[in-house]
Amino acid sequence: MASPKHDPIVEFAGNGDDQVFGLDNDDRLHGENGSDEIWGRKGDDRLFGGNGKDALYGGDGHDLLDGGNGKDVLEGGEGADKLIGDNGKDALYGGWGGDVLKGGNAKDLLVGGKGSDVLFGGSGSDELRGGGFSDELYGNDGGDLLVGGGGDDFLFGGKGGDVMRGGGGDDVLAGGPGVDRLIGGAGDDTFVLSQGGRARVVDFEQDADLFLVENGATRFADLELREARNGDLVVKYEDDVVLRIKDGDADDYDHQDFMFA
Repeated sequence: MASPKHDPIVEFAGNGDDQVFGLDNDDRLHGENGSDEIWGRKGDDRLFGGNGKDALYGGDGHDLLDGGNGKDVLEGGEGADKLIGDNGKDALYGGWGGDVLKGGNAKDLLVGGKGSDVLFGGSGSDELRGGGFSDELYGNDGGDLLVGGGGDDFLFGGKGGDVMRGGGGDDVLAGGPGVDRLIGGAGDDTFVLSQGGRARVVDFEQDADLFLVENGATRFADLELREARNGDLVVKYEDDVVLRIKDGDADDYDHQDFMFA
């Protein structure tokens, strides 16, 4: 029986593969066991997949989607949504609006969509894609792929060997601990040399891009620059390699290319 307008509904699907539909209210819908499809429609809804391979669709409104256990697909729709993959290899799509996406503990795909989004990869080797606005991407643990897109993005790889692509816009790329590959793309980009990290920068453009040093060095004289046999420029600090620049020439770099925290 349909609920009155603006009166939220709470529904538990139970066992089996179910389809659950909300109304134009702030609904709370649970899939529980089985491979379920849950549709929030309009309103600020809360959707929970539970166990199984679920598909959750928020629709309009500011929704919360939690996939639960299993390989889930979550689509936020319009509005500022929060999507949580939880356990399992999940695919999260924010849609329209400023969304927050959290991957979980497996190899997840997170796509922000339209709007300024914040993406957290979790503990697996994840793929994070921002979109055309100014997004924040955090890979966390694992060897992640982070792609900023068209806006002025902030990318932080976290632990593990990450690949980071800024795309268009003036981006900040921080690899974190681990051996990371950084590609700024178009725009005036900043490459962060983090404590315990070692970055290989593919496309540094002088007079446009900048290295931000946060690994303990306080001036350009603290760094040692030398050219490797493969054509890379190797930058050391206290005998540790902290940076490799593809096809770099030591004579081309000076203090103007580096900023020290």
